[in-house]
Amino acid sequence: MLPGCVPWPEEFARRYRERGYWRGISLFEMLRQSAARTPGKTALIDGDRRLSYAELVGESEVLAAGLYTLGLRPLERVIFQFSNGLELAVAFFALLRAGVIPVMALPAHRGSEIGHWVEHAGAVAHFIPGATAKFDYVAMARGVAAAHPLIRHVVTAGPAGEGVTALEELRARELLVQRWVLRHVAEEGPHRQGVARDVAAVDERAPAVRAEEGHEDLHHRRLPGAVRAEEAEDLAGTDLEVHGVDGGHVPVALRELGGAEHGDSTAEAALKS
Repeated sequence: MLPGCVPWPEEFARRYRERGYWRGISLFEMLRQSAARTPGKTALIDGDRRLSYAELVGESEVLAAGLYTLGLRPLERVIFQFSNGLELAVAFFALLRAGVIPVMALPAHRGSEIGHWVEHAGAVAHFIPGATAKFDYVAMARGVAAAHPLIRHVVTAGPAGEGVTALEELRARELLVQRWVLRHVAEEGPHRQGVARDVAAVDERAPAVRAEEGHEDLHHRRLPGAVRAEEAEDLAGTDLEVHGVDGGHVPVALRELGGAEHGDSTAEAALKS
């Protein structure tokens, strides 16, 4: 438990464990187990957009890796102010996957409340909805960041702007890394046919990511690879290392870092050629 948290009374905690309410797993692991049982079942509906449980896990893991490349680390706090929609669910589970703690805020909250929580929680990022006809969240977030130097990043569900990173940009960045790894392995390793299928799957998920966007640079960068739901534990407190191909997939070796009972060690991932 994090310092400063008030534990549940032992009597209640014991009862919840005995009845199976508390299973000793994270919320993301609960989602992943649901996806393993019913991967194709619809998890979310937002207008004409839908995500199955398997898609929700996959999108969350891709975004979690993108958040890591942005610079967010386990146990850091972020103000999470998204409005209802698919982006809220994907980003929330991505933060949990990466070990980052979301400080929940309502879209109705304004700069004075947000600024107070930034200082109280030590938040390093602010997640905001896209601008609406009624309110400009980007302008508010820029004002909060200017008044509170703790804020390193502003992330929006809408389009990117000066000093503001879009969710889609983070997703595309990580899918670019995945595709580079898969193509690199396909060229130099066995199981070319299976890897080609994975490349096609990544291309389908990120059609806007162009093949010419800096693959050479990626060869020398230390970045996290998004891992498959069934292959890895949470990023927090885990060292992830892409190390080869097994049956047409890029497997991930997991090496626990010491003293990470509550995920208090830094998760680091390396893409090695």
